[in-house]
Amino acid sequence: MSDTGVMSSVDTVRDIWCDKGLDGHLGIQCDHVGDGEAQLSMEVRHEHLNLFNSGHGGALFAIADSAFALACNTRGHVNVASGCSIEFLRPAMFGDKLVAVAKWVDTNGRSSIYTVTISNDKDEIVAIFTGRSHQTSKLVSEFLGGEIV
Repeated sequence: MSDTGVMSSVDTVRDIWCDKGLDGHLGIQCDHVGDGEAQLSMEVRHEHLNLFNSGHGGALFAIADSAFALACNTRGHVNVASGCSIEFLRPAMFGDKLVAVAKWVDTNGRSSIYTVTISNDKDEIVAIFTGRSHQTSKLVSEFLGGEIV
């Protein structure tokens, strides 16, 4: 809540998004949400593993995509993903604590670029995600009190 008592876009995004929906199901925790940035964490559990007992790419993509979504929706207007890519650099293993840090890079018109770096508890980079968002005309504040079912 801001000093004026008005809920900011950051507060709204944190309130309606963090630890709910797919994030809650996967055990993704919301550590920090700020202006154009977000940090999420997740411990790699058995259900996150692939056939080779390393972290499934879909689980890694999920935490990166959620960090990206939180970061790009902190600036007032609703943003949607218009493209992304992920590069896997090393495997995540059972029990690893992964931290995904999303940061705004640049904006041109209604398009913005964000990077998300996923690191393990040894401070090794596991994956790097790049996302492009498109700003809509809807305001984040319109979703105040909304809930993800």
